[in-house]
Amino acid sequence: MKTMTALLLLLLVCPFSARAGPLDSGPLGGSAGGSVQAAADYIASLNLYGDITAVLGDTSGTVPILYQNPVAFSDADTTPDVSAGQVFITANTGATTITDFDDGTNHAGLQDGRELVVICNDTNTIFDFSASQLTGHGGVDWTCADGESVRFIYSTDVDGDGQWVGTVSAVHQLNNITISAGTASTIATWDAAGELVSNTALGDLNADGTLNVASSWATSGTISGAIAIVNTTAATLAMTAAQCRGTLHTTDDDAIDYTLPGAAAGLNCCWHILGGTGVITIDPVDGTDTIYLDGVSVGAGDAIDSPAAAGAFICLFATDATNWYTMGRSGTWVDGGVD
Repeated sequence: MKTMTALLLLLLVCPFSARAGPLDSGPLGGSAGGSVQAAADYIASLNLYGDITAVLGDTSGTVPILYQNPVAFSDADTTPDVSAGQVFITANTGATTITDFDDGTNHAGLQDGRELVVICNDTNTIFDFSASQLTGHGGVDWTCADGESVRFIYSTDVDGDGQWVGTVSAVHQLNNITISAGTASTIATWDAAGELVSNTALGDLNADGTLNVASSWATSGTISGAIAIVNTTAATLAMTAAQCRGTLHTTDDDAIDYTLPGAAAGLNCCWHILGGTGVITIDPVDGTDTIYLDGVSVGAGDAIDSPAAAGAFICLFATDATNWYTMGRSGTWVDGGVD
């Protein structure tokens, strides 16, 4: 009685068309030759919820809903048979990569537009979206989590032998990503394969939170931040390149001898005497690098000396691998000779 009632409802909500009846081109997508028994088997698996009298014109009843309990795929089946319905559930006990769905005849009875939903009931099922009869998900294989689902529509327009076009339900949030075989303190980027990798070509993130950029970066927005300030009290300071990238060096009342890093295009730094009468000396790193005061060389390898006055400052920038130029100063700075 249940089968006959469901069959009657199916005939009412799926009327015959001029070219095919519901038993020929219905949920099974079968051919006219032998689909009647298959359709009957499918209908027998359906459940009817509600009162059929509303469909027959009795408005006092409720409209029935025809639905199917999910059909479980066989464990480890990589090409499950979907001829038994439209809603399925996985039950894989080990890693299983699904590459196709068939109707028992390898697509022979499938028709364009056939839909199916797969509910994941394990964490072992992988859908091969990169090299199989499944397409979608950006061409990237997908391992579903328990409780997620994926909806497929069969289409021969995508590929001559038919493709299942899938839409996954998952929404993933990335937390605590670990990059295997990465390089410490380097920037991570997505590569062409969609993998997250460390990229030493972009630069390094230092332990103090500073970022060394190894290539040219451009932005259409605004970059803002405070400059680094280094206050020195020791008698000497051999400066690193990192200490000459927009850094302000300050002194109080101390006589300090600074040694510049090797010149490199773009390096720049400033010095400011906050108070007292201490003279500061700025030396090139070797006998080749040259400092220019107001565009005039003080001599290769020569240092420059500050005035002994609070408020005196100077800023230098390197234009290449040899030369340093002043781009602003106050007070009288002089050639200090070879230090």
